[in-house]
Amino acid sequence: MGQERRRHRRVDAKDASVACTTAEMAVPGSDSYNLAVRLLDTSASGACLVTKGRLREGVHVIVGVILPRLGTKVMSKAVVRWATTVESKGRTAHVAGLQFDKPLSVLGAPKPPDATSDSGLRAKEPQRRHRRFAPEKVDIICLPRGLLRALGVKTNSAKSLRNLSLGGAQIISSEKLKPGELVDLTLQFRYPATVVKAEGVVRWCRRDTLSLDPRWNVGVVFRRMDADSDGRLRTVEAVFVDEKPS
Repeated sequence: MGQERRRHRRVDAKDASVACTTAEMAVPGSDSYNLAVRLLDTSASGACLVTKGRLREGVHVIVGVILPRLGTKVMSKAVVRWATTVESKGRTAHVAGLQFDKPLSVLGAPKPPDATSDSGLRAKEPQRRHRRFAPEKVDIICLPRGLLRALGVKTNSAKSLRNLSLGGAQIISSEKLKPGELVDLTLQFRYPATVVKAEGVVRWCRRDTLSLDPRWNVGVVFRRMDADSDGRLRTVEAVFVDEKPS
């Protein structure tokens, strides 16, 4: 599934103010002075933001961030690591991932307990650092790792997706999964048309006592995700969470 998705924990920053420009455009009063529309989240090593237009990967930019809740104001040079655009039903969203030249500790967040630790397994719900949303028309595959997978027998335990965030997903499973168990998830979205793959860990699992058929509500926390899937997931989040995407 690729390298570890996040070296630094991300902080939800939709209430923040952000400015993003290039050295060539850094002229106050210029129409293209600020390329940013809003900041989605940030970490010590980078940021994800909605932009006025699609940025080119590899472009060097200057970013300024103000986090009112933390009383933090920072400015840093960064490079565009990925950028994507989605258009559907007359709505367009441009999303870009930036990597700071140097880590900025003031934009980081405390690392939560490991999902497989005793304290993590005792938690009733995943710690929510990201806003949850329910995308329309999603096909989901959840493949628990174990003996059957090792023997080449793949069984999809997922029946449907209940909700999703940048940090994890809540699914309805046809079988009981154990907290701490590793699973591979594939989410195929019909709107916007894209696919996201991730390695996750089961945080909690509860039997749905209202269903006659055996099924469980399962909370999964993402552990690893490649850069392409990360960008696609952020695009989906921008479409379904932002009320007025540009």
